[in-house]
Amino acid sequence: MKRLLIIFLALIIPVLIWYVEKMIAKRRGETYNGPSLRVLLGLVASIMIIILSLLINQSSFAPQGSKYIPANSLNGKIVPGSFE
Repeated sequence: MKRLLIIFLALIIPVLIWYVEKMIAKRRGETYNGPSLRVLLGLVASIMIIILSLLINQSSFAPQGSKYIPANSLNGKIVPGSFE
């Protein structure tokens, strides 16, 4: 679910920038000639976010078949998480 939300946000941001830019140009009475540098940079940034989020979600630093034990507090001291 988190992956889908990241992909959705990364794709919708350039569209929102384009729409706002188009509406501003319309209110000023100017003709809109297509996407500006901001929209193109937003599109590139969204593609990079999608690729990075997929790479981060796919990576696993744990050894094969191991079980993660989360960090906890034992006698007032914090015991870090580990893999068994």
